[in-house]
Amino acid sequence: MSKTKSIYGKASNRLNELKPHLPLAKERFDALINSIASHQNSYTLRMEIGLVKDLDRLQEKWRDKAAKENRKQL
Repeated sequence: MSKTKSIYGKASNRLNELKPHLPLAKERFDALINSIASHQNSYTLRMEIGLVKDLDRLQEKWRDKAAKENRKQL
């Protein structure tokens, strides 16, 4: 392991973990992050709040689906 610290941090590492198993999802997340970063100066507080709410709903939806799938496999 390199002794130099990554400039991208843990979030980038977690995103890279998706590549072997969910490559299409990884690319979409990467594109979303890049789009948000590219337009960050034009986001209003209201837009940011809406974005966070959308991300929270998406996270809950897919967390619940994964939990349901795990229960089915047991």
